[in-house]
Amino acid sequence: MNNNQPNVKLRNFIEKTKAWIRRNPTKISIIASLIVLIRFLKPENLFVSPQSIGESMKQDLFMTLFLPDIPALILSVIAVIFGWKAMKKNTQAIKRSKKGFIIGVMCFLLTVTDAGNIITTIASTVGTSLRVCATVLFKGPEAGADFVGGMFEGINDGVEKTAKEGEFTLDAHVERTQNDAVGTKLRVVGTLTNNTSEDWTYIDLKFILTDKEGNPKIIEAYGDTPQKVTADVGTLNAGETAEFVSSWYPGILESDYEGLTDFQITDFTYFVYTQNQDK
Repeated sequence: MNNNQPNVKLRNFIEKTKAWIRRNPTKISIIASLIVLIRFLKPENLFVSPQSIGESMKQDLFMTLFLPDIPALILSVIAVIFGWKAMKKNTQAIKRSKKGFIIGVMCFLLTVTDAGNIITTIASTVGTSLRVCATVLFKGPEAGADFVGGMFEGINDGVEKTAKEGEFTLDAHVERTQNDAVGTKLRVVGTLTNNTSEDWTYIDLKFILTDKEGNPKIIEAYGDTPQKVTADVGTLNAGETAEFVSSWYPGILESDYEGLTDFQITDFTYFVYTQNQDK
């Protein structure tokens, strides 16, 4: 067996490739330009996970602030060079051969200016919005909220968690005040303790107010859904305790406040950054 045979095949392949490149500068220029345009339009956002979309958005922001898209810049330069070669080679068909050069120049300008960033932002926003709408339409609002939450996780390098029993201590009560101008006002006040080893941020803590049997009051003006009040907690580091006050209960008539003496937690989620999860 001839040991030089693989080398001969490799050399032949290289020579054929070089010959194809010399014969087709216009095609190379257009192909490189199309790849740049695809990078700007980000069609992958229609298929990848919401976390990946969030990570991509964060990377795009970093690139916008500090660096251009290096692969797109390299491909744009290739498109311009081979477009120029195509024009010099095909002097008899200059109109056709200069297409690759013009498109390459456009891609180069998009890469080194904010125009490309604007196109990427618009394309990414439209594609992502379509996915969110489709998720809500076919899977429901909760799935849509989970999708947006996944994007948020990707942007912030962390994960949103639902608080479980034992992870927190809540010492709170319903505060009732009387105002001569507006009448009765209710809200939840108290303290919240983080019993975990993780630092919490973006805390979403909501309550519904109930009577002593645990039944919420339905305010006719708002339909059949019990109205929630949102606690203002902010961030809460591991082992810390924070005081909070909720938003005011949105009653309209004095009858909306009758019998309300207790509360129930309806929403309790928090966000943990990746670097804090292994503390």
